[in-house]
Amino acid sequence: MTDASAFELSRAYAAGWNAAKTQGEEDRAPKNPFPADGEAHKRWAEGYEGAQGSRGAITKTRA
Repeated sequence: MTDASAFELSRAYAAGWNAAKTQGEEDRAPKNPFPADGEAHKRWAEGYEGAQGSRGAITKTRA
């Protein structure tokens, strides 16, 4: 297992946040893409859970 940098951990948190905000209400929770024994896995889960309690949703738009 390698130590993740602070930047990599912040990206994992953001990925979890974005996964929660972009899923539809009827969708199942997305699978955490990081290895279960790593810090990035924990940070993704924190981001995902944090987004669940916040208001609003991200809407994807294409330019």
